[in-house]
Amino acid sequence: MKGIHDIYEWRNALKELSLYIKSVNGLEDDVFQQLRFSYDRLKELKLQNCFLSCALYPEDFRIKEEDLIQLWIAEGLAEEMDNRQAEFDRGLTIMN
Repeated sequence: MKGIHDIYEWRNALKELSLYIKSVNGLEDDVFQQLRFSYDRLKELKLQNCFLSCALYPEDFRIKEEDLIQLWIAEGLAEEMDNRQAEFDRGLTIMN
């Protein structure tokens, strides 16, 4: 808006900004409701913690399944089993 001196353009910009903010806030509520629903349907605490571990990554970050499962194994979220392959298989089962 640098260099804009007309009051009607400033009022219009303010109106557009307020509409944009309302649409973003409404979207945010919808997203949180869906995430909460998904979280609540996970009955095991370990599954809920695996779900929450995805929040460690930045928005729009491509999470590699292998990296996520390795994190779950390191954090004890995928049960300790007799070998690494069995733990990894458990991680894939959790992911599914």
